[in-house]
Amino acid sequence: MTKIEWTHRPGTKGESWNLIGGCTKVSPACDNCYALDMSWRIQNMEKRPDRYEDVCAKAVAPDVAGMEWVVRPSETLHWTGHVNLDYDALEAPYRWKAPRTVFVGSMADWLHPRVPTGFVVEMLAVMAACERHTFLCLTKRHERLPAIAELEGHVRDRWQKVPSVMSDWQWPLPNVWQGTTIENQEQADLRIPYLLQTPAAVRWVSVEPMLGAISIPPGYLKDGYYLKHGLDWVVIGGESGPNARRMEGQWAKDLIAQCDDAQVPVFVKQLSQHGFHYKLGRKIIKDLSQWQPELRRREWPK
Repeated sequence: MTKIEWTHRPGTKGESWNLIGGCTKVSPACDNCYALDMSWRIQNMEKRPDRYEDVCAKAVAPDVAGMEWVVRPSETLHWTGHVNLDYDALEAPYRWKAPRTVFVGSMADWLHPRVPTGFVVEMLAVMAACERHTFLCLTKRHERLPAIAELEGHVRDRWQKVPSVMSDWQWPLPNVWQGTTIENQEQADLRIPYLLQTPAAVRWVSVEPMLGAISIPPGYLKDGYYLKHGLDWVVIGGESGPNARRMEGQWAKDLIAQCDDAQVPVFVKQLSQHGFHYKLGRKIIKDLSQWQPELRRREWPK
């Protein structure tokens, strides 16, 4: 189970499917990465999944008094660059009996450059075999997205060798949603065109954390502009945590208006600590009734 609200789709259970440990920062959305802090904690547990071995570290500085090198709590936590694959975790979706809405890789990027194409094929083959679940893929490595179209033959070959309930092959996979993160206008302009070149049952963008106003060209949101359709879903969320950056409520309102004009469903996950009472001090406000009415949007594609 996962607490990520946009996986709590009616008729399904929310789930995270983590098969990869380790990542690297690639854009401003990564600056306060929650997965880095969490990976550090898991890495230092006595019993931990092997995929978290040596994926992050704290910088060291000289202890002037003792003239020794020590790790200071205030020093920067960073990714080491190691990316570990967990082949055993590929089996997890087969064990989930009830339908799930699954976030693929909440602790890493499933299309990180150090994730080999062969492992991507393995993941997609499992998704194809587990038709009762819906898999939400999200990446900041937009440049790898269009190449998914070239993997159909490899995925189909692998799918034919694994237990499956899907009797007829379909591509793009009907239960796989492809998405990318667009935290600001620069990343929206860069990443959305790559996503729109990617065959997918649903294409979506995560505006998390929302770091600025974003204007999405109308043609990117409406059906029939790229391939069979443009963007099908927009998720909006402010940054949380002690170093959360400011999110203006008006940014969210303007983006919601764009989605409404194109009849694209929108899901507002959370507002930042600076936006419309999302936080009161350090207490997280879960009650949507305390948000302004136009921001109380929790919609999914049909």
